Amino acid sequence: MNDNEFQKSFQMIVEVATQHGFVTRDSLMKAYGLTAMESSQVIRMVMQKHPDLFKWDHASLSHRAHLEDVEKKNST
Repeated sequence: MNDNEFQKSFQMIVEVATQHGFVTRDSLMKAYGLTAMESSQVIRMVMQKHPDLFKWDHASLSHRAHLEDVEKKNST
């Protein structure tokens, strides 16, 4: 993963979190017209650098990042 790919993926995460208050694979798919695989890849890229950003949500059975956590990572 190069830095450009990470920055693009992280920006997508920031934008979706800002709009919805959280980010999931489904929210990325809807926001950007991504396939499930593409959306998962975006999350995976960001998780490689920030493994604590996404938590497993048992209710939705998906990885989820909340806006306040994304904002903390975005300011560092």
